[in-house]
Amino acid sequence: LLYATTAFPGSVHVLSRAPTTGVLTVLQTVSDGDQDGFVDALGGAMSSTLSPEGSHLYVSAYTDSALSELKVAPNGTLEYVDRLRSGERTRSEFAPSARPILYDLFGRPDRSPALAQAHVDLGGGARLLAVAGGA
Repeated sequence: LLYATTAFPGSVHVLSRAPTTGVLTVLQTVSDGDQDGFVDALGGAMSSTLSPEGSHLYVSAYTDSALSELKVAPNGTLEYVDRLRSGERTRSEFAPSARPILYDLFGRPDRSPALAQAHVDLGGGARLLAVAGGA
């Protein structure tokens, strides 16, 4: 399976590739505003990364200044779980499955409640840097 993002309107796509022909088929699309607005903060989706065990997909969105978490089902489809926008919440208010471990620029644990910059520990030594900008 392949996971791809499109910035406008802000979507994540699940695609399969035919092994013999290489043809791509869209299996699922999750877009900003889906599920009566529950899916939020995918506007300007720019990049995505899978957790090392493949159970979660994290999507950064430029327009919404956000990081979204989607759960990956055994068949590869996605379920929107949570999102974090710039300055929106403290780490204790983030969904337990996606609660980031914050570090300062020098790799030391950051005890401040601000989430302007978050290094999300994805496990297995992998980290995702999320930097939320603001005025």
